[in-house]
Amino acid sequence: MADEPHLEYIDDAHHGTDAGQGAPVRGGTDGYEGLRPRGRVMSVLHGYRMGANWFAGVQGAISAFLIFPTVIISVVNVVLRRVGASQGRNLTSNSLVEAQWYLYTLIFVFGLAHILREGINVRVDFWFTNRSSRTQSWIDLVGHMIGLMPFAYIGIKYSWPSVQQSWKFREVSPNAGGLPLYPIKTALMVAFVFLMIRGFAEIIKTIESLRGHEYRHTSDNPALAGGQTFSVDDFAVGEFAEKAGLSGGVTDDRRGT
Repeated sequence: MADEPHLEYIDDAHHGTDAGQGAPVRGGTDGYEGLRPRGRVMSVLHGYRMGANWFAGVQGAISAFLIFPTVIISVVNVVLRRVGASQGRNLTSNSLVEAQWYLYTLIFVFGLAHILREGINVRVDFWFTNRSSRTQSWIDLVGHMIGLMPFAYIGIKYSWPSVQQSWKFREVSPNAGGLPLYPIKTALMVAFVFLMIRGFAEIIKTIESLRGHEYRHTSDNPALAGGQTFSVDDFAVGEFAEKAGLSGGVTDDRRGT
């Protein structure tokens, strides 16, 4: 199994520029050309995508960090509610309850772009998974352009007036002792902005795959993309099969995903 010919990804640090454009390798040895060089426009767009990748990574880290205070506050609320009920008193507060769902909301606000970057968003897998890589790229491209980007735009457009009004009157919770509402309303609108930024990066990724600048891989995380082994059946560029002497697919345990 170890000697079976395969193609490897070159991680984004090396195949992100024309000068360092990586070629597919057989058995860990360089020798096969095939990736199409980027022109000036695609190089600029690729730079945007790399920046968006970094930004999505930061958002993902923030989202992961917010899970801990969310869990802690949730546990405190439950304990206070149970203890208070046993004593006939109300030990919890509206501010604690609202802080819990504020943090829960922020987990998704910062997690959306990271989910898209990692390719772990919900798909119609029974129809999508069995398609060729090129077809998958087309499905993603069309889906992002007619679904994701308009959805993000509509979210920004229709949440903006509500955010303006909320800031104008410094809107607060109608519950006694509740928290201000204008920060969380702003965060919801910002979530759509983050989604649009990431959506554009995903469109660039699918175009790069379709134009042969890169091999298609689900995740845009260099730590996951670098060094994965795939058969040529998984690539948008199919002419490597004859050069590399590849045939058949790979099992899930070798796929590295």
